[in-house]
Amino acid sequence: MRWRRIVYVSAAAVSDEVGSEDNGVWGRIEREIADSGLEWTFLRVGGLATNTLGWADQVRLDGTVRWTHGAAGRSLVHERDVADVAVRTLTEDGHVGAKYVLTGPEVVTQAEQVRLIGEAVGRPARWEEVPREVTRDRFLAQIGDPAFAEAALDAWGEMVENPEPVSTAVEEVTGQPARTFREWAADHAHDFRPLSDAEAAEHRRSPFRERALEEPVRLPAPDAVRVAPLESDGGHVEVRGGGPRRFADGFPQPT
Repeated sequence: MRWRRIVYVSAAAVSDEVGSEDNGVWGRIEREIADSGLEWTFLRVGGLATNTLGWADQVRLDGTVRWTHGAAGRSLVHERDVADVAVRTLTEDGHVGAKYVLTGPEVVTQAEQVRLIGEAVGRPARWEEVPREVTRDRFLAQIGDPAFAEAALDAWGEMVENPEPVSTAVEEVTGQPARTFREWAADHAHDFRPLSDAEAAEHRRSPFRERALEEPVRLPAPDAVRVAPLESDGGHVEVRGGGPRRFADGFPQPT
């Protein structure tokens, strides 16, 4: 069986005003697909609402998300809308050569996203603004890419004054309005609800099974510090909101 049509989930950051080499990996892949001789459609997706699952542990813990740029305005798109558009463009005629920018139907600040998540869970949730360097360390611990972490922080900062644009492509392709962030939060309320005692215990045990021994002592609050002795050599380890650091002389050093 030979495929004749490709629907590629690209990124809204891709611009036709610059060369593909300046559009990162998404632009390079778009160019390869366009040169393949196959029919194609590009879905240039904005921020995905599922990325806010990165706050789930903080919401579960005490309902407080400690992050940076709460006033950043985002038009996050529900993953189901991306899937619906992909199915239409893959199975229907009339979309060959199209480049659809997909977003949610409205701009919602990051702080408001947290409030809506709490509303969906049935438990108040709030935003606590923290310094950029604190968020950078936490984000870096999640993704392990310093350049990406810096770029994301720069982008969120820019969205404070210049919120993400809103497109109507989801409705134009599917005939249905794009789902709101409130709807996304309701669909994912179970991901943010507090853990039961049994679930919390399993959350602590599972990293040991996977030999991720640092994870069970990771602290969610950036201003929380834990200093514990090391049985092996009498030294100490310090855990500070993002991950452990070990000191050769056995004592924590001031930061």
